Amino acid sequence: MSKSTIPILILHPRGVKRIRSAFPWLYPQDVVRIPDGTGPGVVGLVDGSSRWMGQGLYSPDSKLMVRVLTHSRRTVDSTFIEERVAAAIRLRDEVLGYGGRSCRLIHGEADGLPGVVVDRIGRALSVQFLTAGSEAISQWVLDALEKQLSPEVMILKNTARARLNEGLDTFQKLLTGESSKVRYSEAGIVFEVDLLEGQKTGVFLDQADNHALMGRLGRGRALDLFSYQGGFGLAMAKGGCDVTCVDSSDAAISTLTQAARINGLTVKAIKSDVMEFLRSTEELYDTIVCDPPAFAKKRSHVPRAMHGYAKLASSVLDHLAPGGLAMFCSCSSHVSADDLLEAIRQGAGSRRLSVLMRTGAGPDHPSIPAVPQSEYLKCFVVRILDT
Repeated sequence: MSKSTIPILILHPRGVKRIRSAFPWLYPQDVVRIPDGTGPGVVGLVDGSSRWMGQGLYSPDSKLMVRVLTHSRRTVDSTFIEERVAAAIRLRDEVLGYGGRSCRLIHGEADGLPGVVVDRIGRALSVQFLTAGSEAISQWVLDALEKQLSPEVMILKNTARARLNEGLDTFQKLLTGESSKVRYSEAGIVFEVDLLEGQKTGVFLDQADNHALMGRLGRGRALDLFSYQGGFGLAMAKGGCDVTCVDSSDAAISTLTQAARINGLTVKAIKSDVMEFLRSTEELYDTIVCDPPAFAKKRSHVPRAMHGYAKLASSVLDHLAPGGLAMFCSCSSHVSADDLLEAIRQGAGSRRLSVLMRTGAGPDHPSIPAVPQSEYLKCFVVRILDT
């Protein structure tokens, strides 16, 4: 696609300011003129005096109308995309040291490929195109992945609800390979998962470092709440803990118990709503991990989410034994780390807390300084001080 043939959008001074400040998105009010008939895909960006501002991926039905790709005039074509894909893979394998291990290979805007998410899970790739603009370049991305990695299995996991806001359907399918069931390892623990059944890309690789951390810190009787496929619980069991995992999903419990068998580990898996479980038991635990799903999918949900996190924190801390450790996590992008810590403090009430660690996603999930919510995963390890 030559820059001479792509539609050229004229920006409002507000949009020009956003680009010059390295902000990665443009909103409808940032654009003054869009050529008639412009569909999703690569567009050129100029200011009111026709000065070149860059190129982006245009999504006509989205509140985020343009996601900036590059400030250059270079033609955005299959070669351009292949180079971006290659750079993202090199970063993980050669710079960050993943060396072919399971990790996020492409993390949207932070890898210069907005709306594109790719996880390497064992010998499989799970691919998501979250926007209409990224869907328009999807074949270039898929071709680049096939050329550079030759995956045994490749899944198109276009199930995110964000696609509905872009005027896109949600669907998933097996692109390459005989089965969507794959094995992968994390910190010495082997998991067998069906990528077509799992949430998001199929697994939560953003918590891999935190799973390993709690495997080291965990001791005694351990409780893994919202355990999903057991990343925290199995790591703590491998570390010698007596582990109870709680999740409301039959599929998650099945995957967890199968992984326990594969690895020769013993965990107690309970299918239950977490709050109901906490209300029903008076047991105390030396280590508790609480990793709930997102409580605030929109900014307007934040007050309600804060109340929910505080209530949950109070119930969790009621079950923490003296001297015990608790990890609280939030994957809500609209809830900041300070918000989460304040909710934990509110939940603690008169109990005096000590914060031991603050963590987030691993380095394979980079963030963007101009968009604080891109640092979406926040985790705190806390303990209760003696009264």
